[in-house]
Amino acid sequence: VARRTANAVNVSSTATNMLVGEPITGLGFAPIALAVSPDGLLLLVANSQSNSVTYVNTTTRLPFGMDVTVGAGPQAIAITNDPLDPFPLAYVANGNGASVTVLDVNNRMVLGTPGVGIGPVSVAVMPDDSAAYVVSITGMVSVILTDSDPPAVSTTIPVGVTPFGIAITP
Repeated sequence: VARRTANAVNVSSTATNMLVGEPITGLGFAPIALAVSPDGLLLLVANSQSNSVTYVNTTTRLPFGMDVTVGAGPQAIAITNDPLDPFPLAYVANGNGASVTVLDVNNRMVLGTPGVGIGPVSVAVMPDDSAAYVVSITGMVSVILTDSDPPAVSTTIPVGVTPFGIAITP
């Protein structure tokens, strides 16, 4: 659970519905969105006021290494799904930056920052990892094919006034 004003993340057990241990600290400012790597070993934390992503080891529950700088005001993060993929990608919706930062998760490298329109607030990855869908408050969903190099928007879908979230069926 991202705790924006506490600059912390709480871990809860789905088996007991209770918090587990102390909150994770040492993050950037205003953690707002979380994503777990497909192998379950990493937690990526999008920090909305420090424009960064913090990496947390899920076993030790400790942040490690330098944060990765992303666009302005990250609001959402999603990671590709295949646990056997040696190069998972993360998509960070930069709410104040009108862009998405695409990260090579394992190498902590920014692969690109395609523009997606004003106010990207949500992102989801197709179950087959073929594309990421980014919702912008201007009423558009931008589609980024995961194999595009450099990352780029392949198409946009008009969805109506002030959309905010997205989910994709398996």
